[in-house]
Amino acid sequence: MKVLLIEDDQTLNKVLQKAIKKEYPIDGFTSPIKALKILEQNYYDVVVSDIQMPEMDGLTVLDRVKTVSSETEVILITGYGTTEEGVEAIKRGAYDYILKPVDAYHLCSKLRKINELKTLRQSRFTMNNERPVICEDPNMKFVMELTEKVAQTLTTVMILGETGTGKEVIANCIHMRSQRKNSPFISINCANIQENLFESELFGFEKGAFTGADKSRKGYIELASEGTLFLDEIAEIPLNMQSKFLRFLEERAFYRVGGEKKITADIRLIAATNQPLNKNVKLGAFREDLYYRLNVFEIDIPPLRQRPKDIEALTHHFIEKFKRINTRIKSISEDALTNL
Repeated sequence: MKVLLIEDDQTLNKVLQKAIKKEYPIDGFTSPIKALKILEQNYYDVVVSDIQMPEMDGLTVLDRVKTVSSETEVILITGYGTTEEGVEAIKRGAYDYILKPVDAYHLCSKLRKINELKTLRQSRFTMNNERPVICEDPNMKFVMELTEKVAQTLTTVMILGETGTGKEVIANCIHMRSQRKNSPFISINCANIQENLFESELFGFEKGAFTGADKSRKGYIELASEGTLFLDEIAEIPLNMQSKFLRFLEERAFYRVGGEKKITADIRLIAATNQPLNKNVKLGAFREDLYYRLNVFEIDIPPLRQRPKDIEALTHHFIEKFKRINTRIKSISEDALTNL
């Protein structure tokens, strides 16, 4: 786990670097502008930043970090013994905040928790528990019939549907009902990958391939070998990466960034999009040959407004789920259900 420290107080900067360096690789900067330029070129798991700085305040740093790399966690340091700025930071997406004077041990403890969290997130790729599909409406039952049929094949699947229709749930369902169910199910949202990191995230990289590559790392394709790779929001793959990905689909082999050894990967590919890819093809934003490679078997998930019989079933499902958390939740009235 790599840490980026932004603290304009040179003394505190050195103290925190010394403490964090004992556990994690760290780069420290007194200038937030210089630090953000480095962040745009290299991936960091965590950014620790002061809030009160002359060049740029910490909340602006937080916004910029999340724009560059949404998966990077941010811890903000706030002074003056107040918590208002810290609470605002949490609302805007920060992982946590700490008050000055900074306790280095306390900060390292928070970093360890983030490391554990990231490890758990990574492990979810190989936790193949099938998610329940609530299905009472004929439109959705037809989708499940298609899912059952295609699961037994190795066919590449394209799942269409608006945001929130459950594309990843269907992809997971296909995987769990296939012969690959005991192998990894790797789920990636293409919109969350920074454009200049796409190649290294998909194909992996060798040690020394670029600044910050202090050790070799497998990419998502390699991690999914013998299992299923699910690429959500496939339309977000940069045009310059589409040709490289197409080559992999044709050869089922690739090179890590900075690598000289060709690596083969046996994956079952499922893609999903909420955009009309055929229109993107006509606009020149998506390669036509890649489109036809991906769109072999199509499953179109209807939105809930077109599945009226699923509304009551989903309502009761969520009531049962959340009343375990909040005992005041008992049921739903007939009037409320009718309004839904």
